[in-house]
Amino acid sequence: MNPTTDTASAPRVSSGSFLLGPTDPATLFIPEEFDEEARMLAGVVEEFVLEQVVPRMDAIEAMEEGVLVGLFKQTGELGVFAVD
Repeated sequence: MNPTTDTASAPRVSSGSFLLGPTDPATLFIPEEFDEEARMLAGVVEEFVLEQVVPRMDAIEAMEEGVLVGLFKQTGELGVFAVD
């Protein structure tokens, strides 16, 4: 199963429920099974978090006006919200 394309047909595992009961391994979404596109997106997101989010953690925690909106706009420009 390709986790980036077959998610619509697969039942979703809710949060940490896979730890509490029986789970079909085919429904788990793990990084080791990402395709090249998903790995590239993960790299973009990781870089964004390290360069843009982490330096603004104090402002985020203080709920400074405009900080989160600005970060959301930046992630939109990166195309993160367009992922299926």
